[in-house]
Amino acid sequence: MANNELIKRLELPGRGRALVTTRRVRAGEIVLKDSPSLLYVVSTASDRFCGTCLRMCSGPDCTDFGAVRFCSAECSASFPKDLCSALGELKKAEFVSEEENQARFLLAAYHLQLVSSEEFEKLLVLEGEGTVDDEGVSKLHSFVEKAVQSWPWKADRKLSPRLTADLLVKEARNGFGLMAPNEKPGERAVRGYGLYTTAAFINHECLPNCCRFEYVDKAGKSNTDIYIRAMHDLEPETEISISYFPINWPYELRQERLEKEYGFKCTCERCDTEQAWSDVENGGEEGLEEEETQDEASLEKVVQELNLKASTLESARNGEEEKNIEAEEDEEQDGEEDVEIDGDFEHAMFFVKYLCPVEDCGGTMAPIPQQPDTNLHERSDDDEDADLFLTMECNMCGHVRTGDEFRKDLEENRILE
Repeated sequence: MANNELIKRLELPGRGRALVTTRRVRAGEIVLKDSPSLLYVVSTASDRFCGTCLRMCSGPDCTDFGAVRFCSAECSASFPKDLCSALGELKKAEFVSEEENQARFLLAAYHLQLVSSEEFEKLLVLEGEGTVDDEGVSKLHSFVEKAVQSWPWKADRKLSPRLTADLLVKEARNGFGLMAPNEKPGERAVRGYGLYTTAAFINHECLPNCCRFEYVDKAGKSNTDIYIRAMHDLEPETEISISYFPINWPYELRQERLEKEYGFKCTCERCDTEQAWSDVENGGEEGLEEEETQDEASLEKVVQELNLKASTLESARNGEEEKNIEAEEDEEQDGEEDVEIDGDFEHAMFFVKYLCPVEDCGGTMAPIPQQPDTNLHERSDDDEDADLFLTMECNMCGHVRTGDEFRKDLEENRILE
């Protein structure tokens, strides 16, 4: 299911199971291409997207209940009829949207057990254990039992409340959402989810070194594959990391999501820094809001605001007066001094370089692989800034920024002389 030539799976202290590089990886290289073990379309998109390939569709329903639609006769013919019949039972169930999505996943997962025990076993080794004594689990399991009772099960089938509970947690912690096209500026919705059993071992970082790309609407049978692309050069034995959500999310929202959905508290350098900001600013009432900072399209403001926060923190540590900070802010706003990215906040350039400049996007930029004007594999190892001006692509909106455009932007904002 995966092309893992550049990676290997290891158990890392304090990190658990992880993927690390097997050799030096250049910025823009695809470190992993992974295909889904299972896919399912979400309930709110089931009337617009194909149940087989997740592309936009206008084809016939596969059942009289309209639980699944297809973009072509080929997709309709390839969709399992017993799964289709079970999905038709959803219209008889009294599920809210989230419950229906969970039911769709469970039917897809149990059907995977029916047709490929090997792929199903890959799901079972993913992280996550559920709670059987949960009213929601009981309701979903009861539905699934009835919906799949006519399937041609083998004697060794696995179908139990314990397994249902575990599968739900495994999907919640390891599923990848495949996005629908933008309907309104700044608004994107999930069309469906996939379980990618190799990519699922990639751990989270708030300042990741890779990001995920998908091209669901492209032609061909591999349209639901995902691509993990290096954002910058990586040394051998480097752990691959991605962000589980947009990199512009503020500290409090990141921590809430990680603890609620993934069961851990992040203590990375970025989180430690921003937690200190939060403490100094009394919960963000003083200074500039992080979410505002990251969503702002102006490159100059991104750098100014990040450095201002860092300066505020440093001044608080040194016991300086607040008026010094206000004077610094006024000086920056007047534009009398060059914007500097110094050691006060070493992550500032990360956002300048990798946060998509398109307003309200929030996507992550990574170099386009195999660019004709740049040989990624023959750049000098001594050239630390070699990947600074590569052509970049946003993994959310698809915006492409050339190296010349980025250089010009840096020069205009006096970040680069």
